[in-house]
Amino acid sequence: MKRVLLILSLFTYLTVAKSQGVLLRTCGFDDHIHQSIQQNPHFMDEVMEDVDDMYNNLARMVDDTTEYTVRVVFHIIYLADNKYENVPDEFCFNQIDALNRDYNLLNDDTINLRSEFRKFLGNARIKFQLATEDPNGNPTNGIERKLGNLNGKPGWGLAANILQPQKADDHKYTNKGGLDAWDTKKYLNIWVVDLNVPTRGCDTCGYLGGYAYFPPNNPATTPDNDGPTIDYRFFGQGNHYLVDSLNNSPNYAKGRTTVHECGHYFGLFHCWGALGQLNPALGCLDDDNILDTPNSTVPYATHYVEARNVCDTIVNSCDTKYQGVDYDDLFEDYMDYSTDKCYSIFTKQQVAMMRKKLTEKRPGLIISTPTGVTQVSAANNNIDLFPNPSTGKVFVRQNAGFKSDVQVKVYNLMGEIVYQKTVSAADKNFDIDLSGKAASIYMINFTADGITTSEKIILE
Repeated sequence: MKRVLLILSLFTYLTVAKSQGVLLRTCGFDDHIHQSIQQNPHFMDEVMEDVDDMYNNLARMVDDTTEYTVRVVFHIIYLADNKYENVPDEFCFNQIDALNRDYNLLNDDTINLRSEFRKFLGNARIKFQLATEDPNGNPTNGIERKLGNLNGKPGWGLAANILQPQKADDHKYTNKGGLDAWDTKKYLNIWVVDLNVPTRGCDTCGYLGGYAYFPPNNPATTPDNDGPTIDYRFFGQGNHYLVDSLNNSPNYAKGRTTVHECGHYFGLFHCWGALGQLNPALGCLDDDNILDTPNSTVPYATHYVEARNVCDTIVNSCDTKYQGVDYDDLFEDYMDYSTDKCYSIFTKQQVAMMRKKLTEKRPGLIISTPTGVTQVSAANNNIDLFPNPSTGKVFVRQNAGFKSDVQVKVYNLMGEIVYQKTVSAADKNFDIDLSGKAASIYMINFTADGITTSEKIILE
C-alpha cells in the first residue's frame, strides 16, 4: 500500500503565477493537511486505516450503484456589490449543474480522455441539490448573500493571513464579517468570497482558487468551518469575471474549481500528494493513496506549454508502475492542478474513497430519495426546451419514449408550484405558458414512468 509523506507546503501557491500565458489556479488543501498533522501526529495513521479498509472492500464498493443526493447551501460574501463578487443566482444554479455533471459521469469531454485511462473512469453517483429549507425549516433557494467586512484583515484566505492563519476562515463567521455555516452535518456549505484581496491585479502572483477540509475526524475541522471556500473568479460556469477579465477562456469556464474542492471535502488528496511541490526530486515518494492515479512529482500546471492548448503535453514524471504499466501523469484528473479544459475523470478508486467518506464520515448530508423515483436532467432524457431564456411561452419537444402521461409542474425559487398540467405521452410537442409570471429562474419537472426529469427555464 502506498503511503503519503507530508511536509510543510506553506503558501507554495504564491511562488508561481503564470506558465507561458496560462493563469495558475491553485488550492490551499495541503496547508490544511499539514495543520491537521501538527495538531494530531496520529492523523495520517487514521487516514491510512480508512485507505486500507477501502482497498479491503474495493470490489464490493465498485459494484455499488446506489445514488446519493446531498443538500447544498451557497454563502455569497462580497466586498463590492457588483456582478463579479455578488455572484448572480444563475451561476449558483449552473455550478450545481457542473457538480452533477462531473460527479455523475455526464461530462461530454470524456471523449478527450486518453485511451489508456478509460478503464479507470469512475462514476461517483453523488448528486447535488440546493437546499429548499434552512436549518429552522424556513423555505429557501439555498443561496444567501452578505456585504462582507474584513474588520482590518488584509483579506480572506491563506495568502492574506500568513502571520495569523486562524483568520483565514473569518468569512465563515457572521460576527467576523462573514456568514455562519448552516448545520455542517446536514448541509454541504460552500462559501464564495474573494480569496485574493492582497494580490488583486497582480498577474504574476497566481490565484488561489479555493480550499477545503478533509472529512472528519480532522483536527483542523470544526462544526463551524467545515465546507469548501471558492474564489468568486472561478465559481460557476462562464461567470462575468471570466468573460470580462479572462477573455472567456475555456480553461476556467466549466465550474471545476468547485468540483476539485468538493473532491477534497469527500476525502481525496492532490494527485501528487504534498511533498513534490517543495522538492520535485522527492516527489515520486509522495502519493495520494489511490493506486489507479499515476504517481507524479508536481502539479501538471508546471508543465504547461501553450495558452492555446494546455492539455497536449505528455509528462511521465515518476518511474513507477501500476498493474505492470508505467503510466504517464494523469492531467485529466480533477484532483490535479490542470484546467477545466483538461479535466474529465475521477478514477474508480477515487470514487470508492469519496463514497466511503460520504457514507461513513458525512452521512447526515445524504437526502433520502423516494423508492422507485429517479431524477435525471432533461438533456439526458431527450427533452428540449426553447427558447431559453423566454418571455413567457416555452415550447417542449420530447422523444423520451414515455409510456404514461407526463405530469408537468413548474416551481419558483421558493419551491412553490406556479403552473401544472398533464400531457399525453403521445404528445411529442407541447407548450408551457408562463406568460405573466415574474422574470426569474424556474424549475420544470416532467414526471412519467416513475422518472422525474428536471430542467430550469429563465423568464425575462
